[in-house]
Amino acid sequence: MPLIIISGLIGSGKSTLSKFFKTKGYHCLSSDKIVKSLIKDDEKIKNKLFKLFGLSVFIGKRVIIERLRNKLIESKGNKIEIEKILHPIFFKKINQYLKENKTKKIIIEIPLIETCRNIKYPYKVITVNTFLKIRIKRFLEKNGKSKASFIKLNNLQKDNGFYINNSDYVLCNNDNMKVFKVKFNKLYRVLSNESIV
Repeated sequence: MPLIIISGLIGSGKSTLSKFFKTKGYHCLSSDKIVKSLIKDDEKIKNKLFKLFGLSVFIGKRVIIERLRNKLIESKGNKIEIEKILHPIFFKKINQYLKENKTKKIIIEIPLIETCRNIKYPYKVITVNTFLKIRIKRFLEKNGKSKASFIKLNNLQKDNGFYINNSDYVLCNNDNMKVFKVKFNKLYRVLSNESIV
């Protein structure tokens, strides 16, 4: 099977879909976890964030993710500047991993679908499409944050139509886990057949 990119708006169920793929022997790369690791350990990133925001996102020499997230949702200008710092290093790491692991079955969770073009290897994009009210509910249950935080983060992403139009497959996740898994299994059979052809 080809490299699979799982995308979708905040709270849509990308991590759940990743878990389904893991049961089929896929290795999952979580953008969120990789970015957090880079922010924690990469000195170039920390130096650039310090130049941009000063001590406001630090405690000592450690970047506080929550503070950085607050800066991100503060303005689109901040989002652009943060992405300029993170994305080149992030995608260099991802592409290097893909180069070294060509024989593995791999999925990557990439919430910002417009950034998929930075992947240098052939891939298929699956967008998880979920009603807004369900996404809000899941976000609040999972993160314990306010609805205002959700709205700010959601507004920084492309609209739903953009995700659908830039995907190879769309998987709706408006029901329970059991129904979602049935839909996944149907899609997996399609992907399996495509990889044989």
